[in-house]
Amino acid sequence: MSIKKMCDIKLVIQPVHSVMVHEYVFEGPCRFGSGDELTLEFDRMNGAEGYRIFKQKLNKHLNIEEFELLDPVECEITEAFEISDELMGGITINDSKADCYLFYSVGRTYPIMLKTAMKTKKPIVLVPKCFGSTMMPAMLRSRGYECVSPISWEGMVEQLKIHRVRKVLKNTRALLLNRAFTNYAPVSTPDGFINLDDVTNRFGTEFQYLDVHEFLDQTSPGNPVANHTKPGWKNLNLTPQDMDEIEKKADDLISGAYECTMTKEAVVDSLRFYKTVQKMLDHFGCNVFSAPCPEMCATRRLNENKFTPCMTHSLLNGEGICSACEYDIPGLLTQVILSSFAKAGAYMGNTSPIFYEADGKTIIIKLPPRLGFEEKSLEFDDETKKNLVVSFHSSINRQMKGFDAEPMEYAIHPYTDSEWGVTFRYDFAQDAGQIITMARISPDGKSLFVARGKVVGSIGHDLNSCTQGILFHVADLKDFFDKQCDFGNHLPLVYGDCFDQVVALGKLLNLHVVTA
Repeated sequence: MSIKKMCDIKLVIQPVHSVMVHEYVFEGPCRFGSGDELTLEFDRMNGAEGYRIFKQKLNKHLNIEEFELLDPVECEITEAFEISDELMGGITINDSKADCYLFYSVGRTYPIMLKTAMKTKKPIVLVPKCFGSTMMPAMLRSRGYECVSPISWEGMVEQLKIHRVRKVLKNTRALLLNRAFTNYAPVSTPDGFINLDDVTNRFGTEFQYLDVHEFLDQTSPGNPVANHTKPGWKNLNLTPQDMDEIEKKADDLISGAYECTMTKEAVVDSLRFYKTVQKMLDHFGCNVFSAPCPEMCATRRLNENKFTPCMTHSLLNGEGICSACEYDIPGLLTQVILSSFAKAGAYMGNTSPIFYEADGKTIIIKLPPRLGFEEKSLEFDDETKKNLVVSFHSSINRQMKGFDAEPMEYAIHPYTDSEWGVTFRYDFAQDAGQIITMARISPDGKSLFVARGKVVGSIGHDLNSCTQGILFHVADLKDFFDKQCDFGNHLPLVYGDCFDQVVALGKLLNLHVVTA
């Protein structure tokens, strides 16, 4: 598979070492020194020392996995302040690769930075230094050019990580299964994006659509040119080799679970869906996925094939390929954002506040009976009950604690009462006290909701259907709920505190950021 995962996307940085030199020996209000200090040779010697320090700083601070550093470019400007085409050609020689230009300036080289911004329309990043750190951003930003001016090298790294996630969104290509009116007012997510063209224009994300029936026809082995929906086409039906891989994957998943209440045959059935999605992602050059549950379920073909998309979402999210339930495209893009910052798989579910009556015992908002929440309702202290939220689905992933971390323990349980449709189960109560960050983009694509929470419990571990829930505490439940109403049902979340980074990205994307 050649799927380009978000963790493989790096911010490409072009370092530029710019020096001002003087061709003539003279003194003046901006020309200081005496003797050899006023010579061209001294200026170049001073510049060479600056270049040595610059390379040390680059290796110390920017040599990390999120970035790709191009070879530094050296350039100089004289007291004539003339900028030739040859000079600019040397600076922008790698412009087709570079995402931004990082300038280390020795002397007054500001005209070079302005010309680079004008020519490339790419962000200019400044090495922290004296007055230039405020003067240059004012000059560039007032002209409509981006300028990153950090206080420290550490601050620069954090800001560049945010720019990288913006690039991740631009390089996100979503494979969307659709049926009937999924792109207008989907039953799955009526709080989804209003206009996907606007989303592409705003974030750069592209969308590839695939008819549900064409997809489902290819989840079974068989003659690839004999499918009902595309007869005569060379389709991507599962092959004997694919089925061998599925059999092995089923054995691995079952043996790795601390509990499995399903047959291997049932696990294989659900893996047929997963393997077909993998093949389609590879075929269409996509790197994230979503499908419309109610619309697809209504065809009865999921029942016929004995699988649900749940395990597919779980496996893909754990692999760094964001996958969202119920054709939730705002949720999908928010998963991309959160997973990129957390370097971990995101979880998404129906997110609902738990309001109690004044007696602290009676739940005002009744959750689906299958959640079995009433039995748990008295296990929390009064302060927790005042600000309690639940998020429940059945698509947790095993890498919620990090893509490089040991996989979380998991159980395998069925989605349906008839015991088909694999879901992973996990007891979130063992992570009580864990900070989580959650977010969601608004249906019009113009706003971003960001919040923090703290895990307090778990529900639905031993139940079927969309019942696997994480219970968490927020700072102010009413404030949280009132703001969530402008954004929608599913609130993707990740373990860890990346609140500030998500807020900063929202501002970089010119979104209205709402926090709770």
